Amino acid sequence: MPERTVRLPLQWAELVDFGARRVRLSRRFHRPTNLGPNDQVSVVVHDLPAGAQVGLNGTILEQQIPPPTKESVFGTPQLEPTNLLSVEFDVSTRSAAGDGTWGEVALLISSP
Repeated sequence: MPERTVRLPLQWAELVDFGARRVRLSRRFHRPTNLGPNDQVSVVVHDLPAGAQVGLNGTILEQQIPPPTKESVFGTPQLEPTNLLSVEFDVSTRSAAGDGTWGEVALLISSP
């Protein structure tokens, strides 16, 4: 199936109706301007599908907190001024939530 672009939010059923087998969600974001030199940034993904890969600027991130928690936390390398975050997974590993919502993604900034 050819690559297709969709805009989120989108109901899970609509995505499956497109015939998608593998999904890559991506989002560009800027480096937070208030980061200090010792601040650590992590990516937190809620309800990550089984076998999903989370990437930042083309690099696959390693999960810091192992399942079975509802949150998957990934350490990040140095953020660039502009970054591309991606989550890629097979549709067959994701069961649709009752309301059709996707998991949330957030940056977690920790200061020592």
